[in-house]
Amino acid sequence: MSSTDQGYAMVFGARFRLPGVYQTVPRAELGALLFVCQMASPGVEINFFNDFLTTAKNSHKGRRRMSENDTWDVWEKYFGAVQDKQLVVQVRWTPSHLDTQPNKDKPEWVTADHIRGNAVADGLAERSARDGQIIDREVIRRVCSYTHNALRIQRRWARILTVCACNRTKCARARAEPT
Repeated sequence: MSSTDQGYAMVFGARFRLPGVYQTVPRAELGALLFVCQMASPGVEINFFNDFLTTAKNSHKGRRRMSENDTWDVWEKYFGAVQDKQLVVQVRWTPSHLDTQPNKDKPEWVTADHIRGNAVADGLAERSARDGQIIDREVIRRVCSYTHNALRIQRRWARILTVCACNRTKCARARAEPT
C-alpha cells in the first residue's frame, strides 16, 4: 500500500553533483534513484516514480544486463545499495509535465501527489541546469575557440594518417613487384 493510498505523501527534493564526469539527463534520473537508495534505511520498500522511462525499464534488469550500459558506474552503485541494504525497490514511470499539460494521457494510478512531486523534481532540474551554465562570455569564447582548434587538429591528423597509410600501401606494392 502506498502512502498516497493512506492519505499522505512525502515530496522530497535534492540538488547535487552527479556521480562521474558526465552530467546528463539519464545520469541525473538514475542519480536521483541512487541517492534515495543510499539514504534509505536497510530493509525498506521504496516506490520511486520518475518521468524518464529508461530508468524505469532498466531498474529491474540486474547487474549483468546493465554492466555494458553507458551509465554502468551509477548502476553499479545502485545495485550495490539495493543488495547491501536489502531494499525492495519499485521504479514506476509517470508522464512528465502533467502539472502544465493536464490533458495528457496518464496511467490510472497517477495521483495529484505524483504530479506535484514530478513538478518539484522538474523545478530542481531546471534550477540545476541554470546554475551549471557558463555565463562569462569570455570563458564561452575560449571554450568554443579551443574546441574548434582541437577539431581542426584532429582533422589534420586524420589526413596525415590517411596519406601515410596510402603511401605505405604503394611502397609495399612497389617492393613486391619484380623489376
